[in-house]
Amino acid sequence: LWSTAPTFNTSSNLSLKLLDSGNLILSAPNGLVLWQSFDSPTDTWLPGMNLTRLNSLLSWRTETDPSPGLYSLRLKPPFYGEFELVFNDTVPYWSTGNWTNGSFLNIPEMSIPYLYNFHFLSPFSPAAAFGFSERAESEAGNRPPTMFRVEPFGQIQQYTWNSQAGSWNMFWSKPEPLCLVRGLCGRFGVCIGETSKPCECISGFQPVDGDGWGSGDYSRGCYRGDSGCDGSDGFRDLGNVRFGFGNVSLIKGKSRSFCERECLGDCGCVGLSFDEGSGVCKNFYGSLSDFQNLTGGG
Repeated sequence: LWSTAPTFNTSSNLSLKLLDSGNLILSAPNGLVLWQSFDSPTDTWLPGMNLTRLNSLLSWRTETDPSPGLYSLRLKPPFYGEFELVFNDTVPYWSTGNWTNGSFLNIPEMSIPYLYNFHFLSPFSPAAAFGFSERAESEAGNRPPTMFRVEPFGQIQQYTWNSQAGSWNMFWSKPEPLCLVRGLCGRFGVCIGETSKPCECISGFQPVDGDGWGSGDYSRGCYRGDSGCDGSDGFRDLGNVRFGFGNVSLIKGKSRSFCERECLGDCGCVGLSFDEGSGVCKNFYGSLSDFQNLTGGG
């Protein structure tokens, strides 16, 4: 499944050691470190591990599938003074804000002395490297093991180990709420915000990938079981929702019935919205993604 690079095989008596920090080190007889896992992170960020413009965190595909996922945490180019979460390596959807006076603007809780010391070497330059370490042991007892992890559903979460329960305790996550994650539910999927099962299909649609949907990979979204556009189409109210991707045709000063006639007369139109106050309607085309139910006004 895996072997060292050919260049390592030129030396004999190599040693491999797993340190208490979690770093796996391959060393030559003279102690020279030839390779270490802290330079090749996956989805997990441990104390003592630095993230740079050359190594980012990448999520698993699902909770049980460790193949490369769709979400990553990286230093934001081209200035490298903040971190961003990115969907599919192209769509940023959350940022820490710039590093200012020892913390990131969008994470004010970093300024509260608690468990960690944060280190940002050469910020706002290509040589930027950011890491953290646990604070010294307090009088109250030993510090618990800790980690950050980019989850398959697109959040970055922070954990500490609960030795009594024998499990990891998650106590911080971004972005909040979960439905702010881009691409989570795919085309015509609706985010309902539950971590155990965050997505469902719009009524009348079904998952494109039933097996993936069942295992927690919702990225391929949903599709309509019939082709439509046969004269029997109508509209179903989704209520107060918002969504991301999609093409929009804006029509001002018209009625909802006018919008409906325009949409039904165009097989490329997949839905519409209408604002009774302004009389503005929008007809939508193509594949709509990132639907989110909104409980408040707006």
